[in-house]
Amino acid sequence: MWFKRHKETYNRMNKTLSEELPTEKEALDESMFERRNFRELPSIRKWIEIIQSREVTLAYIMDKLVNLKNLCRGTIHGHDLVAEGKWSLKHPDRLCYDDLLEINAVLKGLGFDTCHYKRDLKDFLENVRDIPIGKKITVGKPRGFGNYASCSSWRKENSLQFSDG
Repeated sequence: MWFKRHKETYNRMNKTLSEELPTEKEALDESMFERRNFRELPSIRKWIEIIQSREVTLAYIMDKLVNLKNLCRGTIHGHDLVAEGKWSLKHPDRLCYDDLLEINAVLKGLGFDTCHYKRDLKDFLENVRDIPIGKKITVGKPRGFGNYASCSSWRKENSLQFSDG
């Protein structure tokens, strides 16, 4: 009913779903994860342009690209999540909000810090795929994660002993 009143939106969504998404073969082709091939994907090129407009360093851009490529490939911190059956190869154009939630749960289950992966995937989804995420996913680290979070200058064995005498 709603689509009958909004034909333009219906036509745009139908075109997106039928023409612009890669086929299943493209979604599972591992050669696209090679360095040059990954950067030549139209969505990745668009994302690189968006990141470059922020005037950041090349190292920062490469870090974001490596994180996204590793998420799509399922290889994180020496774990092959595809071989372990916890993830599947993902084409960047097929990534969605549910994938963000899924990879977050998988990484937390393995005991990894998810901050950088969430940040980069959220940035990609919001800026390239136009998927509004907003505050549904927070990407900052909670308080107490700093370098000195577990340090203390007070030691029990060096404390003064008081007596009543």
